[in-house]
Amino acid sequence: RRQPAEGPGAMDAMSLSPSMWPSVQWGSLWPKRRFLQTLDSCGFLDCMPDDMGPRVLRVSLVSASGSRLRGGFYFEAFTEPASGHPKNSRIHQPASGSVDLGCEQLELDWLGDEREVIIHLLQYSGNKQSRDMPVCELRVPKVAAERYAKEARGHLDVRYGSRTFVLEPLSKQDALQRKRRFQDILLPSAIATRLFAKLGEEQGLHIPSHAELETLQRENAKLREEHSTLLMSSGMQGKGAPMTAACSATSEEAKVTLRFELLPRRQAGNGAAELPYRKASFQEFID
Repeated sequence: RRQPAEGPGAMDAMSLSPSMWPSVQWGSLWPKRRFLQTLDSCGFLDCMPDDMGPRVLRVSLVSASGSRLRGGFYFEAFTEPASGHPKNSRIHQPASGSVDLGCEQLELDWLGDEREVIIHLLQYSGNKQSRDMPVCELRVPKVAAERYAKEARGHLDVRYGSRTFVLEPLSKQDALQRKRRFQDILLPSAIATRLFAKLGEEQGLHIPSHAELETLQRENAKLREEHSTLLMSSGMQGKGAPMTAACSATSEEAKVTLRFELLPRRQAGNGAAELPYRKASFQEFID
């Protein structure tokens, strides 16, 4: 007779109280993010307290500064793992000194399993969004974002829960990764990688994987930094030696001031969604 599988099953997991959830190895049952989204779509998380259930992370854009703010620019916010498409800000124009972003608000779903909040500064190309390249990046750890949000709770003063961050320059390779979500990929990347690796083996060639390429890129970046440090220590940086990306980034660093808030999900309230409203005069309705 077959023995039952060890560990909690799906029905056993559903019967556990929320306080016991962290002790359960959800990865052995279902990917945690997909599991939470399924519970949320079924309404099982609505009865949880506000501090434990799904919430909304509100990121307010206060101001920005730096010489990297050339032409039109905008910000893009998302979480990792992501709950949906990134949220984009309006197009802002650079000004002398700091740019007032008007406390524009970007709201992201917050299920509680996020690792970090990612903010991209993008250059507006004026053509297609897929052509806009991220210039800088900011990664805010989950612990820090929740600490800032706790500080802002109950305060109308924008200084509570706000911090000024330095945006890190993005390499060209990292910036090109953003374009992948705008591309029509016929094969999933994992299947395509295995297919190309198999073809390479048949031809006696080694095709590096994406992880190997990232490792090589990190090693090259480290070597460039060491090379730049040696040039500066030997006094050769000013004798016709080319400026490195690290040196140029220091003189062109961008800063942004953000405010973080964690809020319960809002509803229209008082049955506002079911109230009768006047129809638009420029549209024809067929009952």
